[in-house]
Amino acid sequence: MSRRTVLFMAILLGCAASLGAAPAPAVSAATYQDPEALFALVSQKLEPYVLVDVRSGPEYQAGHIPTAINVPVAQVTASPSLQDKGALIILYCASGMRAAAAKNALDNAGYTRVVDFGTVYRWPAELATGAEPGDCPCQESPQG
Repeated sequence: MSRRTVLFMAILLGCAASLGAAPAPAVSAATYQDPEALFALVSQKLEPYVLVDVRSGPEYQAGHIPTAINVPVAQVTASPSLQDKGALIILYCASGMRAAAAKNALDNAGYTRVVDFGTVYRWPAELATGAEPGDCPCQESPQG
């Protein structure tokens, strides 16, 4: 099992553990398909979530949404292993195709709060670069 897969599973398990103590989400998971709603979630940490960039490592390093982890689509589809299938998982890629495939695999595995954000280019703020997820440095969306 690769280091990235282990990290993905550890983050998902941590998210699931925090969901047990969190209050019920104020909004539907589908709300996070909207760029401004996702921006609010990431910048204000409105509820526990796992944001997953399903592109390749070099694509992720060139520019990703802050707080996103990188787990290529093949790894997501090969072994989804989160025990709490109600965890909020938000997926994106370059064109939307890989995110849709990952969502389909997670839906088929019984996950109930999976969001396909589509393309990274819908993100309304600056992208982070490098190999680490990083925190969202922004407090307000530049578009609003």
